[in-house]
Amino acid sequence: SAVAEALKLDRTPVNGRPMFISRCDPNKSTRGNAFKYSSTLEKNKLFVK
Repeated sequence: SAVAEALKLDRTPVNGRPMFISRCDPNKSTRGNAFKYSSTLEKNKLFVK
């Protein structure tokens, strides 16, 4: 399918920089959280989302 062909292009260089391609799940209730860092209060850090 077209999706499989597009996923094969992951990390292909475009103008000298890698192009990242990943599968997207449109259902927000089944997809995982891609943000891997803690979003809790840390008094010594500024958190911008």
